[in-house]
Formats: sequence, structure tokens, C-alpha cells
Amino acid sequence: MSKTSVELRQERAKITADIRVLNDRAEAENRDLSAEEHQQWDRGFTDIEALGERIKRQEYLEITPAGGDGGPTGDPDPNDPEWRAWKLRQDRSVPPTSEEDAEKRNARAYREAFREYLTVQNQGMLSPETWQTLRRGGNALGAAEMATLRTLLRPEQIRAMGISSQTGGGFWVPPEDFAEIQQAMLFYGGMREVAESIDTDGGGDLPWPQYDDTGNTGRLLAEGATATQTDIAVGVRMLKAHMYSSDEVLVSLQLLQDAPELGERMVNQALGERVGRITNTHFTSYDAANGPQGLIRGTTLGVTAAATGAVTADELRTLKYAVNRAYRDAPGARYMMHDQTLRDILGLKDGNGNYIFIDSPRDGGEPTVWGKPNTINNDMPTMATGNIAVVYGDLKRYKIRNVKGFTLMRLDERYAPSYQVSFLGFSRHDGAYINPGQNPIQHLIMA
Repeated sequence: MSKTSVELRQERAKITADIRVLNDRAEAENRDLSAEEHQQWDRGFTDIEALGERIKRQEYLEITPAGGDGGPTGDPDPNDPEWRAWKLRQDRSVPPTSEEDAEKRNARAYREAFREYLTVQNQGMLSPETWQTLRRGGNALGAAEMATLRTLLRPEQIRAMGISSQTGGGFWVPPEDFAEIQQAMLFYGGMREVAESIDTDGGGDLPWPQYDDTGNTGRLLAEGATATQTDIAVGVRMLKAHMYSSDEVLVSLQLLQDAPELGERMVNQALGERVGRITNTHFTSYDAANGPQGLIRGTTLGVTAAATGAVTADELRTLKYAVNRAYRDAPGARYMMHDQTLRDILGLKDGNGNYIFIDSPRDGGEPTVWGKPNTINNDMPTMATGNIAVVYGDLKRYKIRNVKGFTLMRLDERYAPSYQVSFLGFSRHDGAYINPGQNPIQHLIMA
């Protein structure tokens, strides 16, 4: 009796593990494979490729009814792995009708391969088709994205992306999953809500021009007079691509197998939230080399509060009018503060006991401060001695740079005894306050 596709995958996984031992031993001893080890490697690699062909044939037979058309029985079910596998084979067997059709097929193939990468119990059991799709992105990844991948991963991880070691490589999440991760990052903090975000395909230095022409004016010319040349003083702020990690996210293999879509959403949400939290903190207050410029570290002093733990309505108004009108009334002009600070400000009353700041129906019920909206950012310091508790100005002058693509790695062995698998995400970002010289964002500091 012929072996099932699962048995063949297990056999291939064992061979993969055996030749991985050869590679790990040589790496640990900082040497190349010996002649005998090379022979064992070559035999194992040949056996792996042969088993891959056998697995494909066996899988086809297992889901093909006798005398049928190669499709699974019953009504089409997009959630059925057998139906999805058959659909992908149909895609490959029929030439695409257009470039758009080819792109859709590539995206679908990559999404299916990525889902298998997330949910399969043993990564050594990944099919060669899945592996090649993940490595090459279903032909959907361009040269710039491949260059990004090589930048993101260390050399040993690049080597691990061979067929012999399927647990160490990192892969981009599909566009739909990346959108979910971005949404999770946006939810945390407040900086991404108000700053201007720039997405780039590559991670090279991004020069951002900054200039101040507010001191220059035109001039009245007499008849026949020659116009004067007055240059704009242009500076450059360099946006880089600092690496961030989600740390490991543990997920039960039972969940991934029994409810793959739920497991996929959980992984995406956890990765996005973790990166969202750390980047919002850094965009707000980071003050060290090799990282973003924290907003409050770049702003200038507008007001010093008289108290150490409270602000007055007059101080908040003074802060607003400390900003040049060109920025004070810009579309991105607003306050930003911690939730506790806003709570205390909304408690301010006039001499008659009436609240000074009330909910604004025009702004969807959100309270405004002196007619301007406020963004809650709990990475802003609370009101305490020496803290910058409030900023005001055109917050779109803060620029966030994102390198497109979110790399995910799956780590199998470490938590195998507890029947769990670990996922680890990487992405690159930078942030900077673009101040052309007129201080478009200013802060209030506590006494």
C-alpha cells in the first residue's frame, strides 16, 4: 500500500532534520562541510526533492475522486484546505488572461502559502511549492522588496531560507495581513493619528527638506527696476529606518490547526500592537542616538506652568498663541496630552462654577480646548514637576517613516514540548519633528 501524503511529509521532515544537524555542527565548529558530510547532504537534498514530487502526486490523488476532474467533492468551500489547494492547482494549470489576473493569482498563492507557514504543525512538512512561494513571494516581490528582505535578515537567516532549514527564515506577511498590522499600530498611542506618515519600499536614508521663508517678503519695484534675488534657505532632515521587533508571540498549535483564521488574526494583532506601543513611545519621547526623534524632545518652550501639578485655562490659551499664526490655524493644529491631563483640564471651572471646556457637537462630541481638538497620547508625561505635559501646534510637522513590509519568523523547536509555536515580527521605522525655524509646535512644561 502506498504511503499517505502525511507519511511522506514526515519522512521528508526526518531527512531535513538529519541534514540540518550536519549544517549546525559545521557552523558551531566554524568550518565547511567535510567530503563525507557533503555526500550525506547531497543525498539528503536529492531525497527531499524526490519526496516533494511524490507528495504532490499523492496529494492530488487523495483529493481527486475516481474519474473526477481533480476537484474535491461537494460544494466549493473557500475555508476548506483541500478546496483551496485544488483552486491553486487550477490557477497554475490555466494561463492567466491578463497581467492583473496574474498578479491576483500570485497574491492568492502567496496568501495560501503564508497561511500554511503559520498553521502547519511541523515546518519540515511544508511542501516545496509552499516553500518556493514563500521564498519568492509568488513572483509578487520586486527587486526593492527582495533587497529589503536581505537587509532585514542576518546572513545566517538568509542561509536558513534554503530547503534544508525551513524554520529559521523570515517572510513578509501578505498585503491583507500587513494592513491589519498597520491598523493595530495605528490604534495605540496617538502619534500615528496626527503625524504625516511616509511609506517607502526600501530602507535607505530618506532626506526630508525643511526650510523657513517666513522672514522674506516681496518688494515694490520702481518702473524699469530689476527684481532682487532672495534665496530660500533649505535644510535637510535625514529619516532613517530603525529596526523594531515585536518580541516572541506564543500561540497554541491546536488553535492554529482548529481555527487557522482566528490564529492568524491573533498573530497579526499581537505583532501590530506590540510594535505600535514601542514606536508610539519613541515617536513621543525618545531621546537617544540610533532611534527616532521624540516629539517633545524637539519642541520649544511656549509656557511654563505656575504650578507643579495643575495648569490653568489661561496657560493653555497662552500656549496656543505662542505658536505662529501660520501654524496655529493649520489643518493639523491641535493639543496633545495624557488622558489624565485632559481629565483635569476638563474639570476647570470659571468664577461662576461653570465648566470652561465642554463637549463640542461639531467635533463628534469630543471636547475641544480653546476651540482646537485634542489628541490623547498616554506616552505624554503626566503633570508633575519638570514634565512637558502639553504640546500644541501643527502636529503634521512630525513625520513618521515606515519601510513597507513586515517580516515574520516562525520558531518551532523552542516551545514544541508545550505544543506551542512562537512568532517574531520585525519592521523598520523612523520619526522626526521637521522644524523650519518658526517652531510650529511648542510645549507647556510644569514648574
